[in-house]
Amino acid sequence: MQFFDRFRNALTRYAEGVHLVGPPASQAAMEEAGRRFGQALPVGSAYWDFLTQWNGALLFHEEVVLLGVSGSLPALDRLEVTELRSLGKVLAIGSAEDASLYLDDRGRVLAVPADTERLQVVGSSFERWLDATMARGTLLYDRRGDFREQAFDGSELSPRVAHKRAEAGLRADPESPAWNEELGQLCLEDGDLAQAEQFFERVVALDKTAADAWFTLGRLRRENGDLAGAVAAFRAAGRAESLPEEAAFALAHAAQAARQAGLAEADPLGAEALSLHPTFVTQQKEAATHLLADAEPESAVEYLELGLAVAPNDDELRRLLGHARARKSLKPL
Repeated sequence: MQFFDRFRNALTRYAEGVHLVGPPASQAAMEEAGRRFGQALPVGSAYWDFLTQWNGALLFHEEVVLLGVSGSLPALDRLEVTELRSLGKVLAIGSAEDASLYLDDRGRVLAVPADTERLQVVGSSFERWLDATMARGTLLYDRRGDFREQAFDGSELSPRVAHKRAEAGLRADPESPAWNEELGQLCLEDGDLAQAEQFFERVVALDKTAADAWFTLGRLRRENGDLAGAVAAFRAAGRAESLPEEAAFALAHAAQAARQAGLAEADPLGAEALSLHPTFVTQQKEAATHLLADAEPESAVEYLELGLAVAPNDDELRRLLGHARARKSLKPL
């Protein structure tokens, strides 16, 4: 049985009201939950053990919500089984940092942010995710539950605290794709591309379905001159995408890198992109035309070059690309 000693100790470091945890769920409530949720909440799982000690919780002034079973606080008594695209049935356990939280059948914690709806594995297990959440929260909130002044640079997290939060999460849960990706993004912002690539390599090793991480890894490999590696990463991004349009975009980048490397797989990759998104080339032309009208030839060239990677024999693309390149060369004048 999980006793959550780190979590229990962390609770004692805060003043009353910063965290609100429910009393242990009754045996009757847990038995009823076992019947309702079945394999989604197996007896002896980490979340089952959590509920037998705290029937739901509101942490850091409700920034984190963990749902309970029957008999919990009214705001928390909403634990349910739902379905996520490509994963099937999962247990909806609450929310954190403007994202909905779920447990999959492997016991991992998944987050779906409200603004992107992109599923991300944030915890390799519930107990590790909980430890990481408390460690990261400590860097934002003091004992009274007030924001630490040094945590922010204006309205944004200070770079130093952003790094420390990502590192704290990774210490608590080294196998969390989310904290590895967060550190990778921070390294990108710092211009440390070599370190960023190592973190993104780690992300995709932990989660083969991390489409965004695969795509970023493709860009990094291409930047470093590893075109064959870029093709593999962009292809993996396309395979991991659930939306045809996004998959086609990633495969178009794979085709582009393959053409740059002189690889025979360029044509099949381009054809696959078009099979997923038949209007891809048309959209690239339209976007480029608007960019040219807005005097942004550099971006127009990028759109047209990507379209040409998918449809290398399209005469209109070639004509527009020549025009955009001419505008780009004249723009400094």
